Amino acid sequence: MSKTPLVIINSPTATGKTALAINLATQFGGEIINADSMQVYRYMDIGTAKPTSEQRNQVRHHLIDIVDPDEDFNAALYAQIAGDVIARLVREKKPVFIVGGTGLYIRALLKGIIDTPQVDKKIRAHYKKLGEIHGREYLFDLLKKKDPSAARRIKQNDSVRVVRALEVWEQTGESITSRQARHAFKNSPYNCFKIGLSIDREKLKQQVEQRTKKMIDL
Repeated sequence: MSKTPLVIINSPTATGKTALAINLATQFGGEIINADSMQVYRYMDIGTAKPTSEQRNQVRHHLIDIVDPDEDFNAALYAQIAGDVIARLVREKKPVFIVGGTGLYIRALLKGIIDTPQVDKKIRAHYKKLGEIHGREYLFDLLKKKDPSAARRIKQNDSVRVVRALEVWEQTGESITSRQARHAFKNSPYNCFKIGLSIDREKLKQQVEQRTKKMIDL
């Protein structure tokens, strides 16, 4: 079975991703799927550098302004919705351009989400409470005792990942790193052509400042 072709443009903000994507999509008759975790939210226009109305009129964009700020949204939902859009565009024989800087969303789309148990709120609350009472170092010491493999890959001050690793170990008796390793070999249903953009640091700084000022002035 042949893989679905995708063009992925993934680089830091203000490097010209949107302009390039619109140029390519216009030339090849394609459409753009957003891969920026903040642009999915309605009303959050300042600081997110969403494509302008004029740009969206040039080329159709998907997964922009699809949820309210108080709604839950995550990489799994993104991958599901983006996958549905891709399937439709493929049926319509339109090239697909994935554009954005959120690597987690792109990885979730290409390879899916790692097979880990759903969050157990009681277990999470337990470890969070331990962290609040005893501090991050205590939590990390727990992780080193229970899952030394994960502790070697997670930084002590990354409390979110430390707690998640402890949760997975307690729920499954298996290191989260083992599941991550198995997931790394999963085949992607997509054949990707990836484009990364780079720009001089000083020029990038100027462009970010100009863009921010323009958004605030609006």
